Amino acid sequence: TLLSVGHFRYRPPQEDDIRWQVSTALAHGARGLLWFFLYQRQPHDNYRVAPIDEHGERTETFQRLSRVNRSFLKGPAATLLDLTLQRVSHVGQAWGGFPLFDGSGRVSEVKSGHGTPLIVSEFKDSSGRDYVMVVNNSQTDSTQASLQVRGRGPRLYRVGWMAKEAACAGGDGWKAAAGDDFVRVRPWLAPGQLELYRVEESAS
Repeated sequence: TLLSVGHFRYRPPQEDDIRWQVSTALAHGARGLLWFFLYQRQPHDNYRVAPIDEHGERTETFQRLSRVNRSFLKGPAATLLDLTLQRVSHVGQAWGGFPLFDGSGRVSEVKSGHGTPLIVSEFKDSSGRDYVMVVNNSQTDSTQASLQVRGRGPRLYRVGWMAKEAACAGGDGWKAAAGDDFVRVRPWLAPGQLELYRVEESAS
């Protein structure tokens, strides 16, 4: 259950906050999301700027929530429905009892160019294929991450708009380097942004 209304000591969420909530939940294996709450009904305590306010009108929170939700549904959502979380770790600082990244999984190395915390997750689909995800775990700062994936002549396919895959074949933020046993990408990430990649290895 994610937060969509300011109350108590919680500020009304900005678009970066909403994106961060969605992405971090998905990185930890969430299969469905609920929002607290959508309708204000009448003023009470210090609840404010709900998606639908006490006048029955859409607020700026509604627009932000709508945009983030629709962008996710038109992005990696269809692919994520078929994925099962295998492992998750944090870079920079670990929260919620999750481990710090140690490089022992499919992802061998990850860095944040600006010291911004990251989350690295690994998944498998119903056919046993591997996927890796990186999330900017900051609500305020953008960063350029570096994600290195191990394998036999590995290739990465970014899961993008309408869940279409594109080979990470060149250009800034795509394939920065590759070798016989690794491939590296360097995506720019807005606060709370996630990037999802399918891993494919050489048959030989």
